[in-house]
Amino acid sequence: MTCIIVLEKGNLNDIVTVGDEILSMYGTNIYLEVGEKISVLDLLYGLMLRSGNDSAIVLAKYISGNEEEFVKLMNSYASKLGMNNTIFSNSHGLDDDTKNYSTAKDMSKLMK
Repeated sequence: MTCIIVLEKGNLNDIVTVGDEILSMYGTNIYLEVGEKISVLDLLYGLMLRSGNDSAIVLAKYISGNEEEFVKLMNSYASKLGMNNTIFSNSHGLDDDTKNYSTAKDMSKLMK
């Protein structure tokens, strides 16, 4: 969902400056550094090819200003697609604390 929203609302050639939002990321990352400048296209590559959680949170901030607003956008988009059994709580999908939830049927609606 993060990738689709960025592809629809972002500009692949935009250059984004990485902020301190990445400092709390764990799991799979592309090892972004605070202050680094990187294109939206490269962030999407990191998101999709490396499952870069740090890329996801930087992209969320790029699109919506903060992750909370981006998650609202994700859930709104899911609702429009009829993904009635899906709840997004963050842009990266890790759910140790946040409880992202979906079903295979809902994911197939997203991929379609």
